[in-house]
Amino acid sequence: MTADPDNTPGTSPGTSPGTTAGTAPAVTLDAAALNAICPFHLAWDASGRVVQAGPVLRRLVPDVLGSPLVDGPLRVVKPHGLRRFDDLRAASASARLTILEGRDDDRLRLRGELVPSADRTAVVFFGALVVSDLETATALGLSLRDFPAHDGVADLLLMARAQATSLGEAQELTQRLQTLNQELEDRVDERTRSLSESRDKLALYALELEDLSERLRAESREREKVEEDLRLAHRLEAVGQLAAGVAHEINTPVQFVGDNLRFLGDALGDVERVLAAYEGLVDAALARPGSAADVDGLAEHVERLRTTLSDAEMDFVLEEAPRAVRESLEGMERVSSIVRAMKEFAHPDVDRRLTDLNKAVTTTLVVARNEYRDVAEVVTDLDEDLPQVACNPGEINQVVLTLVVNAAHAVQAVVGNSGARGTITLRTRHLPGPDGGQVEIVVEDTGVGMAPDVLPRIFDPFFTTKAVGQGTGQGLSMAHAIVTTRHRGRILVTSTPGEGSSFAVRLPVGA
Repeated sequence: MTADPDNTPGTSPGTSPGTTAGTAPAVTLDAAALNAICPFHLAWDASGRVVQAGPVLRRLVPDVLGSPLVDGPLRVVKPHGLRRFDDLRAASASARLTILEGRDDDRLRLRGELVPSADRTAVVFFGALVVSDLETATALGLSLRDFPAHDGVADLLLMARAQATSLGEAQELTQRLQTLNQELEDRVDERTRSLSESRDKLALYALELEDLSERLRAESREREKVEEDLRLAHRLEAVGQLAAGVAHEINTPVQFVGDNLRFLGDALGDVERVLAAYEGLVDAALARPGSAADVDGLAEHVERLRTTLSDAEMDFVLEEAPRAVRESLEGMERVSSIVRAMKEFAHPDVDRRLTDLNKAVTTTLVVARNEYRDVAEVVTDLDEDLPQVACNPGEINQVVLTLVVNAAHAVQAVVGNSGARGTITLRTRHLPGPDGGQVEIVVEDTGVGMAPDVLPRIFDPFFTTKAVGQGTGQGLSMAHAIVTTRHRGRILVTSTPGEGSSFAVRLPVGA
């Protein structure tokens, strides 16, 4: 192939004159001429199918004629993304380097450029087979006859044009890469500033969070102190409400102790007179006898003794005095038990310790006796083998007191002033289970009971079904908090209107 001085470097015979470097020439689809100058050419029509191919290319790829642009035996490797005829025509206008490759044999590699047909109805690929050695050419079935003679100048110009195209692409890619690098640096700088601002904000948030945590800890400590004070105040309030009854309970034994002591004081005066009469009689008996005066004197002392014994009612004194002493001792023991119960109930325990819940029940019954003694009989069924429970005894006393007082009020609502009496039953039992199981305290009454719509609300703060002035609505709420929150236990409630209620307090032995 010889260079045509009238054509742009890199054009072939049959191309349109007047083109310039960087712009693809137009070519006429003359099969004989194209086969002579480029045995590896091929042409696509507007449907995107191969309508013409060089003889050597047809021999290497027998099914190339009629094959589609996409998924054909030859694929366009460069430029990327050529999938339609319009893409081919656009690429042919830029005179860019084009590379084709065999779909099933990557040794079949063609390099050239795309040229539009003169009538713009087809796009022609002009190129040559790229082989690195004779072994590859021989393996493909090629010989020197398959390669037409070329003009060295034209080949050089074609190579220069291809190199210029590659350099242009490289420059374009370099520019794009620089732009992307600059954009990346800008984004990195922006991200760095954002991270720095975020770090500063996080540090500020950390300080604020630490300050807030300290405030929360202080508030938590203050709340615990307030709750402890509230529990103690509620317990003392309960004691205050029971104070009149407790005073009456103490007054009764103190009164009969006083009566007995007055009786014993009077009896001792009588005993003194009797003893004096006995002393006079003894003195007269010991006097020297022998005269009538002495006999008359002795008889006088005997008469005086008889009169004294009759006045003193010594038989009654000797019978009642021991009983008065016993009653007095019992009364003082009763007073002592009430005082001990009040002391145990009102003592502000802050630490947990192993506690006998049977004792807690009996202590509470002593304190609350004035609430139930006129309206209900109390029945106790206490498990003698009940294990001790790790708890705060003062708080558990408060829970039992709340349940007993509520039971007494429920029974009173039924019996009123009729003189009839209901029943309050207290039971304790051990429920075996892991870690020692649980201990249960049950308080049952034969009171008015509660309606089903009331039961879900009985542990709500300030909710009460009692008359104004009789209840504050804090007793059951505080009892529930003590059992569930502070002792990890449960309170179970069953109630039937008109029949009564049952409260079961269950505490873990190892709480």
